[in-house]
Amino acid sequence: MKQRKKQLLGVLGLVAVMVMTAVAYALPTYAESADTTVQVTVNGPGRSITIMSPQDGETIAVNASDGHISLNAKVNQEQVRKIQYLMVCTNEAGVESKAEAESLITELSGSDEVTLTVPASAGNSDCTLKAHGFDDNGIEIASDQVSFSFRAMSVVFTGKYDEFGNPEVLLTMAGSVDHVVLQVHDKKGNPIFVSKDGTSEAIEITKDKFTVLDNGNLSYSLFLPMNKYDAPSGSYDLVSVAYNADGSISSMNVNDFYYDREAAGVPSAGSVMKDLNISRADFVLTGLVIFTAVSGFALYLIFRKRFQA
Repeated sequence: MKQRKKQLLGVLGLVAVMVMTAVAYALPTYAESADTTVQVTVNGPGRSITIMSPQDGETIAVNASDGHISLNAKVNQEQVRKIQYLMVCTNEAGVESKAEAESLITELSGSDEVTLTVPASAGNSDCTLKAHGFDDNGIEIASDQVSFSFRAMSVVFTGKYDEFGNPEVLLTMAGSVDHVVLQVHDKKGNPIFVSKDGTSEAIEITKDKFTVLDNGNLSYSLFLPMNKYDAPSGSYDLVSVAYNADGSISSMNVNDFYYDREAAGVPSAGSVMKDLNISRADFVLTGLVIFTAVSGFALYLIFRKRFQA
């Protein structure tokens, strides 16, 4: 009889521990949540200004041969009556170019857009755009700042992959670009796109393959053929060089990216569950229900043996 009581208490204790552990695990913890990012800037009650375009860290493809470079800056604001803009660009030779603009705001909240123009010599420059917001009394109440670059070519990983896991790259170039050469290097500097005998097989994209955009820039997208060259999973650098018609280099970009060959063509449980909108807590609670049912059945067997004895 004592033995059966010990068994019963043991099972009940195990159930209690598992329930408490599962419930504690199901509770949200901000330290583990990859989807929770909160960033707050307080400038006073309802007073704010945010530069929406260009974005911080963005590379903008421009055609400096037109004699000037024009940038459209867009800002969202709250409770601001005047916005002053200042764009400062420094080119490769260290020459600084500036552009300023000012907007009077009539709405309590909304967006503002201005055009800032710098000389063509600002091509291949690193720039800073500052926006300062003032109230009716001329007192600065909010500000924002972004850094970006003017280049003859912009290289962006789109976040898309083909059936082999190869990442897609979008190239945007100034109309003056004649052709582009792409090569991927590992972190030791070794080229990846090479033949079996070690000869470089860099990808060359000629101007006749570019798509002409409405603003006169050129565009081209491709999936980097990492699987073709049997590249292992790891971090790489994409080196993109844009050339003018005379063979001179107009822009060189280096982009870091990670290639995962193991994920190529293999659907992950995480992405499937994400599409089904099933959270970690749902998994825990489902497992808890199953565990409770199994434990209940075990208790039933113990009680049954007890009464039959």
